[in-house]
Amino acid sequence: MKIFLDCEFTQLNQDSKLISLALVSESGDEFYVELTDTYSDEEHSDFFIQNVLPQLDPLRYGQSLIEAQASLRKFLERLSGLVTRFHLLH
Repeated sequence: MKIFLDCEFTQLNQDSKLISLALVSESGDEFYVELTDTYSDEEHSDFFIQNVLPQLDPLRYGQSLIEAQASLRKFLERLSGLVTRFHLLH
């Protein structure tokens, strides 16, 4: 099974920080999270401020990194048998 991934970052350079993560499986299962504790406001690029920030909904999707890791594991476990290996790096 394929899982499609989309991410948003604070900026596109070696110091970028993950802001959001979206996964969609071929069967239509969806996962989406916005990280609330991995970056500071000073790290945002102008592109992020103008184009990404207005799209975010941290009250609905916001989680700490630890909460997001647990949520992602649960999502992938629901796809058990279809995903054989998973390593979360941080």
